[in-house]
Amino acid sequence: NLANYFLEVMTCVFSHNMLCPGTDNKLSTLSDLDQQYKTLRKFYENCEVVMGNLEITSIERNRNLSFLKSIREVTGYVLVALNQFDYLPLENLRIIRGTKLYEGRYALAIFLNYRRDGYFGLRQLGLKNLTGISVCLCASVSRQTNSHHTWFCAVDLLWKVRNKDIG
Repeated sequence: NLANYFLEVMTCVFSHNMLCPGTDNKLSTLSDLDQQYKTLRKFYENCEVVMGNLEITSIERNRNLSFLKSIREVTGYVLVALNQFDYLPLENLRIIRGTKLYEGRYALAIFLNYRRDGYFGLRQLGLKNLTGISVCLCASVSRQTNSHHTWFCAVDLLWKVRNKDIG
């Protein structure tokens, strides 16, 4: 019957890691940063669709994040905060549906991605295939934290998304 067929398809999809669950931790992190990274990798390696939120927080500078390249869609929000890496490899992410919003307002929130001493931090977003997004916030993506920099980031990202040739 149709229900059994659907169950078989979903079991196949989940067992091949095409779909993966999201998280709802916001800025909470594990006490061990090594464990934080391992958990992120375990959740999203070979994942194509995140059913929920994609939260990338408290990841150290020299971690290999290439496993994030497989993600194509996030149904909730994307949060990138409190990290020290310089490049976010979400190159194949096409849509952030925003069915749940960070702080009730943002489908994409990127902030405080640098060390306090000013060394290391996010310098480049690899969102080159992003074609759909809800409300966006980009703030303090590098050592620069003035309002001009923050505003430019938000306007620039929204312009690129809205003017991308989808057809």
